[in-house]
Amino acid sequence: MGNGAFIFNDLLADYDTITANTEATGYDVERVVNGIPAEQYKSTGSPTQVDFIFTTVQDFKAIAIINHNIQSRDTVEIKFSNDDFSTISETVDISDSYHALNFFHKFTATKSYKGLRVLVTASAGVAIGELFAGDYFALPINYNWDFKPTLRIHEQRADINGQLFRNIISKQRGFGLAFENVPAENWVDFARLYEAPVVFIPDAEDPECFHGNLAGEFDPANSHDVLSFPLTFWQNALKMVY
Repeated sequence: MGNGAFIFNDLLADYDTITANTEATGYDVERVVNGIPAEQYKSTGSPTQVDFIFTTVQDFKAIAIINHNIQSRDTVEIKFSNDDFSTISETVDISDSYHALNFFHKFTATKSYKGLRVLVTASAGVAIGELFAGDYFALPINYNWDFKPTLRIHEQRADINGQLFRNIISKQRGFGLAFENVPAENWVDFARLYEAPVVFIPDAEDPECFHGNLAGEFDPANSHDVLSFPLTFWQNALKMVY
């Protein structure tokens, strides 16, 4: 088992231009960066192509694809460009990082470009809840023990003539993480994870990941320049009733 990790500082949300080659009605491409994985973008055919253009060069270290319907047999490529995709500067095939529902890929080296394209070649249209790419932080010291999984159900209930009906509005997975003897120099790294949504990677050797937020405050105990603290991560819901 590898140490846990986070992808943070989502660069895709600050795009200058975002386009897709196809969009299903009511499922526009801007949904992939609205921070709500339950609201999916859907394409109408294959291949599915989503382009992000930036005014300045961005440094991409990792990418995550959240709440998707991509299949293991499909091809997923990340393409980079510095001229609005008139030419392709580099292509990275991340198909081997596949995991059902959510998966991430850490690039072997930082990719510094003005354009990023996600290209999925599938047998039909593709649905994606969130695309998230930016910085990568591998935990310098792993959890004291394996993470504590938690499930939170949000539901509507109705009692009609003695019959109980339950309608699940959303489901959230949570993870309780505890740390001891973390070097004090890593305080800034952990504190930054609280600033905005992040992608949590329980095991950096496994492609499964989760999009969400760290709960509470970061207030570690400091003893002889080593930190001890708990973290609680809550996944953003992947299913909601509209």
